[in-house]
Amino acid sequence: MKWMKISKARRLLPWYAGGQLSPDERQFVETCLAENPTLQDELAFVQQLRVAMVEQPMASPSAALQMRLHQTIAAQPRPAPSQAFYPRLLASFLLAVATLIFLWVTIKPGIMLAWQANSEDLVVYRVYRAPLNSSEYTLIEEVQARPGVTQYRYTDVFLLPGQIYSYMVEGVKQNGHNFLSDTITAPSSQALPLQLSLLFLSIAMGYWLSALSQNWRRRQAALTTHQT
Repeated sequence: MKWMKISKARRLLPWYAGGQLSPDERQFVETCLAENPTLQDELAFVQQLRVAMVEQPMASPSAALQMRLHQTIAAQPRPAPSQAFYPRLLASFLLAVATLIFLWVTIKPGIMLAWQANSEDLVVYRVYRAPLNSSEYTLIEEVQARPGVTQYRYTDVFLLPGQIYSYMVEGVKQNGHNFLSDTITAPSSQALPLQLSLLFLSIAMGYWLSALSQNWRRRQAALTTHQT
């Protein structure tokens, strides 16, 4: 429509006067100018305004005014760090630690061992661990046998970075006899992705819970002030 063309050309007039249009846009504006005398008057006004702005002398503050300005800025007291920052940081840290402990105990990010009972007269399973290529196995857990249960599992979450562990499970019978499972090995890095995920999630949750608590206290304070 004609009025849409004129409106578009009117918006392009400042760039046309400054010679900043593409050839197609310039041709479009010139076509509209030839068809609309009112648009020609507006272009003349834009050109006059542009010339007046270019010829306007640049005023700079005097040296005395600049000195006073610098003195005023220097005399302004520097804002002290917010006293609420450190308590909030401590609260975020404590909430993150509490969240991490809860997730760690619940999810148990570690090396999971699973075995199947091959005898009904077993009373306990003892899980042993040693560093790779070491014969010094340490008892790390005892899992009580339960009637009717044939599938057992244990997750080792107390891992050192960069270590490879060997595991054995010892089954103890009622008569005191025992048997050992085959040795299996697993690197601690196997549990690293889940452990890092829980760590980052705990940090985010700690910050979010701290911010939520602070917003709640602000609302309560504002509500109390409004009631009084």
